[in-house]
Amino acid sequence: MPSQQEVQWSQLKVGVLVIVALSALTALIFLISGNSGFVSGKLTIRSYFENSAGLKVGAPVNLEGVAIGNVKSIHIVPDRKLTPVEVIMKINKRFMPALHADSKTSLETVGVLGDTVVDINSKTATGPQVTENAELPTTETPNLSDVIKSSQGTIEQLNTILAKVNTIIDALNSGKGSIGQLINDPTLYKKAVLTLNQLQALVDDVSNGKGSIGKLFADDTLYNRANSAVENLQHITSDIDNGKGSIGKLLKDEAVYNDLRQSTQNLNRF
Repeated sequence: MPSQQEVQWSQLKVGVLVIVALSALTALIFLISGNSGFVSGKLTIRSYFENSAGLKVGAPVNLEGVAIGNVKSIHIVPDRKLTPVEVIMKINKRFMPALHADSKTSLETVGVLGDTVVDINSKTATGPQVTENAELPTTETPNLSDVIKSSQGTIEQLNTILAKVNTIIDALNSGKGSIGQLINDPTLYKKAVLTLNQLQALVDDVSNGKGSIGKLFADDTLYNRANSAVENLQHITSDIDNGKGSIGKLLKDEAVYNDLRQSTQNLNRF
């Protein structure tokens, strides 16, 4: 039978083994969850927002989309009128080199209807490295409800315009107004058909040589006379160019030019 000292030693070994197992299990849980703060430590930072947009305690804090911490608490600070929502975050210290005093935080929604997370943007940040309990500036982004509210006015105006268009279309279909009568009155159609028939008959008469205009287009006599007149005019022009006739001699005979010049000189002397 084991002595009391041996029993106590066995119990001590079991206790130590349990403590070691629990410590290993705790470390394993932290490692699996991606939270190694017990090794590298935590950094507390804060930001102030106009609206929490459904943010919850424990929500992820992302840096360029990578999870670097969690939301520790969310409070209302009445003294801050424009941005009363205070969000305190715990950040893993190993990400401190990527965080600057002018890094901007914003509330983003994962997917269309997903959870709200805090996103930190350091792409354009050039300030000093953040310190414990530092306040990061915020960038407010409209959430889905804000977009819906801002679009309600446009939707109402669109509905008003569509209602007016429907009223105009109903009036046109019922034959009201000048345009409605123009569209629905069969008299206009009949007159248009009659006018087209008359125009077609007029074109047929002209093509067949009927009437004055038809004869003007179809009768060869007019063409022959015009051709004869052109030939006579060409013959007269040829005679004038050759110095024939009174006009031809007047233009071509130099004696006439000389006599005219002599007469002009005599007139000047007189």
